[in-house]
Amino acid sequence: STLFPYTTLFRSVSDGARRQSRRPIWTRGRGRVSPCETPGTRCLIPAGHMEANSPAVRVFISSTYLDNEPRRKLVREAVERAGMIAVGMETFEASNRPTVAECQQRAAACEVFVGIVAHRYGWEPEGQEPGQEKSITWLEYEAAKAAGRPCLMFQIAPDLPFTKADMDAPPGTGAKQDKLDQFKALFSSHQMLALFRENTLQAVVLDSLNKWRERAHAGRDQKPAGALRRDPAGV
Repeated sequence: STLFPYTTLFRSVSDGARRQSRRPIWTRGRGRVSPCETPGTRCLIPAGHMEANSPAVRVFISSTYLDNEPRRKLVREAVERAGMIAVGMETFEASNRPTVAECQQRAAACEVFVGIVAHRYGWEPEGQEPGQEKSITWLEYEAAKAAGRPCLMFQIAPDLPFTKADMDAPPGTGAKQDKLDQFKALFSSHQMLALFRENTLQAVVLDSLNKWRERAHAGRDQKPAGALRRDPAGV
């Protein structure tokens, strides 16, 4: 049978830093990408999907939490199946920095931003200018945009039924829905969003990440040596 090259990616966490090491291996048949769900897990990634000497792509996952916990798990698995590293609140270690600043820094530092938007607007951090308050998801999105990161936005299909339990709890449910609509209008004006259903979210995210990588690599091949921007910040 034909031999197919793969790259083995090992992840470990030491002193709060993620480290990656790679070595080429060969496997018979087409193999199958397996998610790196925990440090030390081995994951098989098609060799053409990653540069031999480049660090793994970090993907920041942003969403409200209470209504999206199962969806976030599906998205993390999609990120890992793409051979990338999922970064989100589930993986944050303790920090002495303010929560909002930490989230914004991480969103800006990751190579790709993935946003999951359903029917909740979410938490607005205190201390914002009156009348200009934004949710933490909105602030993370703005931080990624300001850093020039590609933002892949996934919004739940509007024709799907939902209940009040899927929305922000009172008081202020109506006002939060208005702000959620403003946020949706903003990010949909910046880039093409993708609609998802519960049974399509993982596939849509995986497909979008793979296509983003293909476009990024095609653009990288056309740039002169030294033109690539290096990320001074780490996660």
